[in-house]
Amino acid sequence: MDNSRELASLPRRANRVAILQAPPALSMLMVQPGDELPPPSPWRLTVVIEPKRAASPACSA
Repeated sequence: MDNSRELASLPRRANRVAILQAPPALSMLMVQPGDELPPPSPWRLTVVIEPKRAASPACSA
């Protein structure tokens, strides 16, 4: 019986298990408009904080 296909799939399976056993740290980065954005990462959420808008006259009754 030839086990070469099963042996070839073992490294792929080991990589999947390694990610599940030691997941990367998740982070959230808050920046202001105009700040330089870091390179994108699937493990980081980048939030851009917009400046506060002035209230319109109809809202201040």
